[in-house]
Amino acid sequence: VADRTVDGEKQKLVAAGWPIELAGKRRVTLIETVPTRLIFKGSATMARSSLITGTVASFIAGLLAIAIAASMTNPLRAITRAIGAASAGKHVHLPVHAPSEPGALARAFSRHLEQESLLKAIVDSSVDAIVTVDMDGMITSWNPSAERIYGYSAEEAVGKNIDMLAPPDRRLEMVALMDTIARGDAIEVFETVKLNKFGRPIDISLTMAPVRDSEGFVVGASRIARDITEKRAADRRLRRLQAEAAHPSRINAAGQRTEPAAHCSRQLCPLRAAYDDQARHRRGR
Repeated sequence: VADRTVDGEKQKLVAAGWPIELAGKRRVTLIETVPTRLIFKGSATMARSSLITGTVASFIAGLLAIAIAASMTNPLRAITRAIGAASAGKHVHLPVHAPSEPGALARAFSRHLEQESLLKAIVDSSVDAIVTVDMDGMITSWNPSAERIYGYSAEEAVGKNIDMLAPPDRRLEMVALMDTIARGDAIEVFETVKLNKFGRPIDISLTMAPVRDSEGFVVGASRIARDITEKRAADRRLRRLQAEAAHPSRINAAGQRTEPAAHCSRQLCPLRAAYDDQARHRRGR
Protein backbone atom coordinates (compact mmCIF):
# COMPACT_ATOMS: atom_id res chain seq x y z
CA VAL A 1 0.00 0.00 0.00
CA ALA A 2 1.43 3.38 -1.03
CA ASP A 3 0.24 6.95 -1.27
CA ARG A 4 0.14 8.43 -4.77
CA THR A 5 -1.28 11.51 -6.33
CA VAL A 6 -3.73 10.65 -9.10
CA ASP A 7 -5.42 13.41 -11.07
CA GLY A 8 -4.35 15.90 -8.46
CA GLU A 9 -5.92 13.85 -5.67
CA LYS A 10 -3.88 12.06 -3.10
CA GLN A 11 -5.04 8.45 -2.92
CA LYS A 12 -3.92 5.25 -1.32
CA LEU A 13 -3.09 2.59 -3.85
CA VAL A 14 -2.83 -1.10 -3.43
CA ALA A 15 -0.21 -2.75 -5.64
CA ALA A 16 0.00 -6.39 -6.62
CA GLY A 17 2.63 -8.03 -8.80
CA TRP A 18 3.29 -11.39 -10.29
CA PRO A 19 6.08 -12.67 -12.57
CA ILE A 20 5.41 -13.59 -16.19
CA GLU A 21 7.80 -15.74 -18.28
CA LEU A 22 8.03 -14.64 -21.90
CA ALA A 23 9.48 -16.42 -24.88
CA GLY A 24 13.22 -16.85 -24.75
CA LYS A 25 12.92 -17.40 -21.02
CA ARG A 26 12.72 -13.71 -20.37
CA ARG A 27 10.86 -12.88 -17.21
CA VAL A 28 9.05 -9.72 -16.40
CA THR A 29 6.99 -8.70 -13.43
CA LEU A 30 3.50 -7.33 -13.96
CA ILE A 31 2.48 -4.79 -11.37
CA GLU A 32 -1.08 -3.51 -11.02
CA THR A 33 -2.21 -0.76 -8.71
CA VAL A 34 -5.81 -0.17 -7.59
CA PRO A 35 -7.09 2.62 -5.38
CA THR A 36 -8.15 1.28 -2.01
CA ARG A 37 -11.46 3.13 -2.19
CA LEU A 38 -12.52 0.87 -5.03
CA ILE A 39 -11.70 -2.24 -3.06
CA PHE A 40 -13.49 -1.11 0.10
CA LYS A 41 -16.40 0.18 -1.94
CA GLY A 42 -17.10 -3.42 -3.03
CA SER A 43 -16.68 -4.68 0.50
CA ALA A 44 -19.12 -2.06 1.77
CA THR A 45 -21.61 -3.08 -0.89
CA MET A 46 -21.25 -6.70 0.07
CA ALA A 47 -21.61 -5.81 3.76
CA ARG A 48 -24.77 -3.83 3.07
CA SER A 49 -26.11 -6.67 0.97
CA SER A 50 -25.37 -9.18 3.72
CA LEU A 51 -27.05 -6.96 6.29
CA ILE A 52 -30.17 -6.61 4.17
CA THR A 53 -30.24 -10.34 3.47
CA GLY A 54 -29.87 -11.16 7.16
CA THR A 55 -32.60 -8.72 8.09
CA VAL A 56 -34.98 -10.17 5.54
CA ALA A 57 -34.15 -13.72 6.62
CA SER A 58 -34.74 -12.81 10.27
CA PHE A 59 -38.08 -11.24 9.38
CA ILE A 60 -39.17 -14.29 7.40
CA ALA A 61 -38.05 -16.59 10.21
CA GLY A 62 -40.06 -14.51 12.67
CA LEU A 63 -43.15 -14.74 10.48
CA LEU A 64 -42.71 -18.50 10.20
CA ALA A 65 -42.29 -18.80 13.96
CA ILE A 66 -45.48 -16.80 14.52
CA ALA A 67 -47.35 -18.91 11.99
CA ILE A 68 -46.11 -22.15 13.55
CA ALA A 69 -46.95 -20.90 17.03
CA ALA A 70 -50.42 -19.87 15.88
CA SER A 71 -50.99 -23.25 14.24
CA MET A 72 -50.10 -24.91 17.54
CA THR A 73 -51.67 -22.42 19.95
CA ASN A 74 -55.05 -21.89 18.28
CA PRO A 75 -56.03 -25.59 18.32
CA LEU A 76 -54.86 -25.87 21.92
CA ARG A 77 -56.99 -22.89 22.86
CA ALA A 78 -59.95 -24.46 21.04
CA ILE A 79 -59.42 -27.71 22.96
CA THR A 80 -59.25 -25.79 26.24
CA ARG A 81 -62.53 -24.02 25.44
CA ALA A 82 -64.09 -27.35 24.45
CA ILE A 83 -63.11 -28.92 27.78
CA GLY A 84 -64.76 -26.05 29.63
CA ALA A 85 -67.90 -26.32 27.51
CA ALA A 86 -68.08 -30.10 27.94
CA SER A 87 -67.80 -29.72 31.71
CA ALA A 88 -70.79 -27.37 31.58
CA GLY A 89 -72.77 -29.80 29.41
CA LYS A 90 -72.64 -27.57 26.33
CA HIS A 91 -72.00 -28.42 22.69
CA VAL A 92 -68.30 -28.40 21.81
CA HIS A 93 -66.35 -27.88 18.61
CA LEU A 94 -62.94 -29.50 18.42
CA PRO A 95 -60.21 -28.85 15.79
CA VAL A 96 -60.01 -32.52 14.81
CA HIS A 97 -58.50 -31.61 11.42
CA ALA A 98 -55.62 -29.62 12.91
CA PRO A 99 -52.16 -30.91 11.95
CA SER A 100 -49.62 -32.66 14.13
CA GLU A 101 -50.01 -33.13 17.89
CA PRO A 102 -52.90 -30.66 18.45
CA GLY A 103 -55.01 -32.50 15.88
CA ALA A 104 -54.22 -35.88 17.44
CA LEU A 105 -55.08 -34.49 20.87
CA ALA A 106 -58.37 -33.06 19.57
CA ARG A 107 -59.33 -36.36 17.94
CA ALA A 108 -58.54 -38.31 21.11
CA PHE A 109 -60.61 -35.90 23.20
CA SER A 110 -63.45 -36.13 20.69
CA ARG A 111 -63.51 -39.93 21.03
CA HIS A 112 -63.53 -39.53 24.81
CA LEU A 113 -66.52 -37.19 24.63
CA GLU A 114 -68.37 -39.67 22.38
CA GLN A 115 -67.82 -42.44 24.93
CA GLU A 116 -68.94 -40.13 27.74
CA SER A 117 -72.08 -39.23 25.81
CA LEU A 118 -72.88 -42.91 25.18
CA LEU A 119 -72.33 -43.78 28.84
CA LYS A 120 -74.53 -40.88 29.96
CA ALA A 121 -77.32 -42.00 27.62
CA ILE A 122 -77.15 -45.54 29.04
CA VAL A 123 -77.17 -44.32 32.64
CA ASP A 124 -79.99 -41.82 32.09
CA SER A 125 -82.22 -44.35 30.31
CA SER A 126 -81.62 -47.21 32.76
CA VAL A 127 -84.63 -48.51 34.71
CA ASP A 128 -82.29 -49.22 37.62
CA ALA A 129 -80.97 -46.67 40.08
CA ILE A 130 -77.30 -46.02 39.23
CA VAL A 131 -75.44 -44.18 41.97
CA THR A 132 -71.72 -43.59 42.51
CA VAL A 133 -70.12 -42.88 45.86
CA ASP A 134 -66.60 -42.08 47.02
CA MET A 135 -64.79 -44.18 49.60
CA ASP A 136 -66.38 -42.17 52.41
CA GLY A 137 -69.85 -43.04 51.13
CA MET A 138 -70.56 -39.56 49.80
CA ILE A 139 -72.85 -39.60 46.74
CA THR A 140 -71.12 -38.27 43.60
CA SER A 141 -73.73 -39.06 40.91
CA TRP A 142 -77.46 -39.85 40.88
CA ASN A 143 -79.39 -40.92 37.77
CA PRO A 144 -83.12 -40.28 37.01
CA SER A 145 -84.17 -43.78 38.10
CA ALA A 146 -82.53 -43.22 41.48
CA GLU A 147 -84.75 -40.15 41.84
CA ARG A 148 -87.82 -42.21 40.84
CA ILE A 149 -87.05 -45.10 43.22
CA TYR A 150 -85.79 -43.21 46.25
CA GLY A 151 -87.69 -39.93 45.83
CA TYR A 152 -84.66 -37.64 46.21
CA SER A 153 -83.68 -35.34 43.33
CA ALA A 154 -80.05 -35.23 42.19
CA GLU A 155 -79.67 -31.82 43.85
CA GLU A 156 -80.89 -33.28 47.14
CA ALA A 157 -78.78 -36.45 46.98
CA VAL A 158 -75.38 -35.51 45.51
CA GLY A 159 -73.00 -34.55 48.28
CA LYS A 160 -74.95 -36.45 50.95
CA ASN A 161 -73.95 -39.74 52.55
CA ILE A 162 -75.49 -42.92 51.18
CA ASP A 163 -76.39 -43.87 54.76
CA MET A 164 -79.45 -41.64 54.42
CA LEU A 165 -81.07 -44.55 52.52
CA ALA A 166 -80.26 -47.23 55.11
CA PRO A 167 -82.65 -48.25 57.91
CA PRO A 168 -81.00 -47.87 61.35
CA ASP A 169 -80.64 -51.64 61.75
CA ARG A 170 -78.79 -51.94 58.42
CA ARG A 171 -76.19 -49.19 58.76
CA LEU A 172 -73.35 -51.69 59.22
CA GLU A 173 -74.14 -53.26 55.85
CA MET A 174 -72.61 -50.29 54.06
CA VAL A 175 -69.39 -50.57 56.08
CA ALA A 176 -68.99 -54.24 55.13
CA LEU A 177 -69.80 -53.55 51.48
CA MET A 178 -67.27 -50.70 51.23
CA ASP A 179 -64.60 -52.88 52.84
CA THR A 180 -65.14 -55.36 50.02
CA ILE A 181 -64.95 -52.57 47.44
CA ALA A 182 -61.74 -51.21 48.99
CA ARG A 183 -60.11 -54.59 48.33
CA GLY A 184 -61.00 -54.19 44.65
CA ASP A 185 -63.70 -56.87 44.68
CA ALA A 186 -67.11 -56.51 43.07
CA ILE A 187 -70.32 -57.45 44.88
CA GLU A 188 -72.77 -59.73 43.12
CA VAL A 189 -76.54 -59.57 43.59
CA PHE A 190 -77.24 -58.62 47.19
CA GLU A 191 -80.80 -58.18 48.44
CA THR A 192 -81.40 -55.59 51.13
CA VAL A 193 -83.88 -52.97 52.31
CA LYS A 194 -83.61 -49.20 51.82
CA LEU A 195 -85.74 -46.25 52.86
CA ASN A 196 -87.10 -43.73 50.38
CA LYS A 197 -87.43 -40.01 51.01
CA PHE A 198 -90.71 -40.54 52.85
CA GLY A 199 -89.41 -43.29 55.13
CA ARG A 200 -91.12 -46.14 53.30
CA PRO A 201 -89.05 -49.37 53.14
CA ILE A 202 -88.11 -50.59 49.66
CA ASP A 203 -86.85 -54.07 48.81
CA ILE A 204 -83.69 -53.63 46.73
CA SER A 205 -81.53 -55.97 44.65
CA LEU A 206 -78.08 -54.37 44.72
CA THR A 207 -74.83 -54.90 42.82
CA MET A 208 -71.63 -52.91 43.37
CA ALA A 209 -68.29 -52.54 41.60
CA PRO A 210 -65.12 -50.56 42.41
CA VAL A 211 -64.38 -47.30 40.57
CA ARG A 212 -60.67 -46.76 39.84
CA ASP A 213 -58.66 -43.67 38.88
CA SER A 214 -56.17 -43.43 36.01
CA GLU A 215 -53.49 -45.08 38.14
CA GLY A 216 -55.68 -48.03 39.12
CA PHE A 217 -56.42 -46.99 42.70
CA VAL A 218 -59.95 -47.60 44.03
CA VAL A 219 -61.54 -44.21 44.61
CA GLY A 220 -65.20 -45.13 44.94
CA ALA A 221 -67.99 -47.51 44.01
CA SER A 222 -70.81 -47.73 41.52
CA ARG A 223 -74.11 -49.05 42.84
CA ILE A 224 -76.86 -50.47 40.61
CA ALA A 225 -80.10 -50.96 42.53
CA ARG A 226 -83.33 -52.54 41.28
CA ASP A 227 -86.61 -52.04 43.11
CA ILE A 228 -87.98 -55.55 43.80
CA THR A 229 -90.69 -54.44 46.25
CA GLU A 230 -93.54 -55.42 43.94
CA LYS A 231 -91.84 -58.70 43.04
CA ARG A 232 -91.43 -59.56 46.71
CA ALA A 233 -95.09 -58.69 47.36
CA ALA A 234 -96.17 -60.82 44.40
CA ASP A 235 -94.10 -63.74 45.72
CA ARG A 236 -95.72 -63.41 49.13
CA ARG A 237 -99.20 -63.35 47.57
CA LEU A 238 -98.40 -66.43 45.51
CA ARG A 239 -97.16 -68.35 48.57
CA ARG A 240 -100.30 -67.35 50.50
CA LEU A 241 -102.57 -68.51 47.68
CA GLN A 242 -100.66 -71.77 47.43
CA ALA A 243 -101.08 -72.33 51.17
CA GLU A 244 -104.79 -71.52 50.99
CA ALA A 245 -105.25 -73.90 48.07
CA ALA A 246 -103.41 -76.67 49.91
CA HIS A 247 -105.64 -76.42 53.05
CA PRO A 248 -108.92 -77.76 51.45
CA SER A 249 -106.90 -80.48 49.77
CA ARG A 250 -105.67 -81.70 53.15
CA ILE A 251 -109.22 -81.64 54.51
CA ASN A 252 -110.51 -83.64 51.52
CA ALA A 253 -107.71 -86.13 51.90
CA ALA A 254 -108.54 -86.61 55.58
CA GLY A 255 -112.24 -87.08 54.69
CA GLN A 256 -111.38 -89.67 52.10
CA ARG A 257 -109.34 -91.60 54.67
CA THR A 258 -112.24 -91.72 57.21
CA GLU A 259 -114.99 -92.54 54.67
CA PRO A 260 -114.17 -96.30 54.29
CA ALA A 261 -114.31 -96.75 58.07
CA ALA A 262 -117.70 -95.07 58.22
CA HIS A 263 -118.90 -97.20 55.31
CA CYS A 264 -117.79 -100.37 57.07
CA SER A 265 -119.66 -99.30 60.21
CA ARG A 266 -122.85 -98.85 58.26
CA GLN A 267 -122.44 -102.35 56.80
CA LEU A 268 -121.94 -103.90 60.28
CA CYS A 269 -124.92 -102.16 61.88
CA PRO A 270 -127.55 -104.87 60.96
CA LEU A 271 -125.31 -107.69 62.18
CA ARG A 272 -124.64 -105.87 65.43
CA ALA A 273 -128.40 -105.26 65.89
CA ALA A 274 -129.17 -108.93 65.35
CA TYR A 275 -126.46 -109.96 67.80
CA ASP A 276 -127.82 -107.55 70.40
CA ASP A 277 -131.39 -109.00 69.99
CA GLN A 278 -130.10 -112.53 70.54
CA ALA A 279 -128.25 -111.42 73.64
CA ARG A 280 -131.35 -109.83 75.12
CA HIS A 281 -133.45 -112.96 74.33
CA ARG A 282 -130.97 -115.20 76.18
CA ARG A 283 -131.03 -112.94 79.19
CA GLY A 284 -134.89 -113.02 79.20
CA ARG A 285 -134.91 -116.76 79.33
